[in-house]
Amino acid sequence: MIDIGTEELSHLADVGTLARLHLAPMKFGRDAAEANPLIAIAGGGGVNLFNSMGNAWTADYLKITGELDVDLCSNIAVEARAKIVYERLIQFCDDAGTKDALQFLMSCEITHMKAFAAALDSLEKPRFSIGQIAPTAASTGEGEHGEIDARGSWNEGGEWELVESAVVNGKGKDTGREMQTEASEADDPDIVEALLVNNPRDLLHAEKQIMKALPKMAKAAKTEQLAELFLQHLQETEDRVNCLTECLRLLGAPARAKPCKGMMGLLEKGDEIIAEHQKKLAGMDLDRGRSEGRAL
Repeated sequence: MIDIGTEELSHLADVGTLARLHLAPMKFGRDAAEANPLIAIAGGGGVNLFNSMGNAWTADYLKITGELDVDLCSNIAVEARAKIVYERLIQFCDDAGTKDALQFLMSCEITHMKAFAAALDSLEKPRFSIGQIAPTAASTGEGEHGEIDARGSWNEGGEWELVESAVVNGKGKDTGREMQTEASEADDPDIVEALLVNNPRDLLHAEKQIMKALPKMAKAAKTEQLAELFLQHLQETEDRVNCLTECLRLLGAPARAKPCKGMMGLLEKGDEIIAEHQKKLAGMDLDRGRSEGRAL
């Protein structure tokens, strides 16, 4: 639970960074400031601590009873609500990078739910045996699952006609078709592969492309300090490539890079900027040569 709590703190940093990046334009645009002055003017484009319903964060969010099974159930419910919030954020989002980040965070919530559920099962207690005092049989009925298809005293006698529920029956009321539910699979191998294999491969390709580009960027740098920073970043990039390669090896997956179109586009734009800069330098050298020739 401590590990999950630590990871959730990192999620706060991730979500805060995403929110800050998206809110940054509000600091400079009048229309954006008028749209939400609390963020743009009072908050300076910063991230306010509000939940998804607009309520300010308070210590009331900390639900601790001292009963381990009760607190585990509460944690499972919290993770479930977080999963739904991330899911709806993804549906509202149109930025590809942000959607990938939200998808990753949403997947983490499912992992946390499973961890808390496993911890609850490890107690080897009946799922609904909460606390020490047993409930009265009159309120729950006989048996582990209570009374099945029980009827109350309020709907018996007189002219009552018992009609079987379409929901319980699994049939639509008018169409006669089975009701369809939509939910994610509990263990979807494609999601796991995308999270643990495809994403590192995508990152591996991006880092390798950066490794090729950094020497050119250092050579084209205007100042020695900038060139040194590029070369320092090159060493850090090489370390990340080695780390990603080792991660894929541990997963039993070939360290095969998956083309990262986003990084390819960025580096292509960088090549254009370097080419334009070199063209300007060449033009300046030509003009200088002409001036010196006329002076002679």
